[in-house]
Amino acid sequence: MAADTGATIANALDLTDHRLRQVGVDIEYRRPHPPIGVAANPVHLEQVLINLIANAADAMEDAPLRVLSIGVSSDGSTACISISDTGTGIAEADRATLFDPFFTTKPAGKGLGLGLAISYGLVRDSGGALTVRSSPGKGSTFTITLPARTAGVAKPSARVSA
Repeated sequence: MAADTGATIANALDLTDHRLRQVGVDIEYRRPHPPIGVAANPVHLEQVLINLIANAADAMEDAPLRVLSIGVSSDGSTACISISDTGTGIAEADRATLFDPFFTTKPAGKGLGLGLAISYGLVRDSGGALTVRSSPGKGSTFTITLPARTAGVAKPSARVSA
């Protein structure tokens, strides 16, 4: 199964548009041309992107500068999607357990701590990796690395929310 990264990112942005507008986030994104495909279920990739975008919006809620940057690149064998925010960042001590189930830095009632754990598993199950770089007070970048695929790129067939 393959996913068109451009179409999948566009769908995820559409589904998170209300939250991004509510927080006042500016978006920096250029759809890749030619399209970049990845070996992943498009609905699963969309779910991962929705989670990362929603988390970025939450992290930027009180930031003076609120910019979400999305980048897509490929070297032919792998493709990378990076989601960067200008939010609060993640403390170094929290990064070791960030992808563990039920780990959250959000206040009680604001999250179960499952989004990143599920996202990590979906990416891993597609033969890829989900990593994070972060500077407290400056923001975070989550990078999804997946095997590239050019033939049979499909668009998401269902809407999934995080």
